[in-house]
Amino acid sequence: MNLQSLQKQFPITNPDGTPSQYFLKYLQDRGGNLTDLDAAITDLVDLLNNQVIAGDGLVGGGSLANGDVTLTADVQAILDQLSTTHGAIIYRDSAAWAVLAPGTDGDVLTTHGASADPTWETPTGGGGSMTYVGKTTFSGAAQVDIPLSSSYTSHKIEFYITVATDSVGLDARITTDNFSTVKSGASDYVYTQLRSSASSTAVSSSSGAAAISLVVTAAIGNAANEFAAGEIMVINAPDTAPTTVEGRLQYMTPATAVGQSITTGSYLATTAVNGIRVYATSGNISGYYKLWGIS
Repeated sequence: MNLQSLQKQFPITNPDGTPSQYFLKYLQDRGGNLTDLDAAITDLVDLLNNQVIAGDGLVGGGSLANGDVTLTADVQAILDQLSTTHGAIIYRDSAAWAVLAPGTDGDVLTTHGASADPTWETPTGGGGSMTYVGKTTFSGAAQVDIPLSSSYTSHKIEFYITVATDSVGLDARITTDNFSTVKSGASDYVYTQLRSSASSTAVSSSSGAAAISLVVTAAIGNAANEFAAGEIMVINAPDTAPTTVEGRLQYMTPATAVGQSITTGSYLATTAVNGIRVYATSGNISGYYKLWGIS
């Protein structure tokens, strides 16, 4: 048996670096031939001086003379062999692991089934996205002018309003010139409104009005805990088509009873709209509104 064969079966050094009993027995079996002994020692020295070098994706290694040599997989280094591009995605193709380069901003990662590679695709359809624009507070204001951006097809407005004058309603009007003027012609708007409370239900409508009624006059009280709150949707504002205004509001009456008002109306002209004004039918208002844009 030569030294290499021995080393494959038994350790030839102890953990402290001294020759093992297997190696000493090997030397004894060689019969003390000095030439063979020198050759064996030379083989041992050469073997111990061998370096185990960690290749790509591995860490560790070192000299066998220092005892056991450990190699550990470096997952980060292994993945970096495939790609170091920020945003790249690793996937399995039909034969091996592959890399999908980053797509265009807004693209959607799309699977094409078990027998095809994934791809980036431009999204189509869907319900759009809603962007929070901000919150605005107001106090003792004759009206609240809410700007509407042409970047969005529709807008959602949530609000809370208290009124200075008792027994009033809330109306809305449209601007097409950033509030230099506000549309108030006698037949600029149409609307229909359903109101309900614990004691009654009523409907009012108009096929030609100077404003869209959100809450009918005399509905809202001005005492403590009397207010109007809810949401308004403004639809198709930037388009050259009639702009629709939808309102769903809760209000407290002068008798501190709960009421609800559901309104849908339109500004009839086919002109792009860039703002909506909300105001009480009499007196000032205070509160806040939150605005979202929908694209």
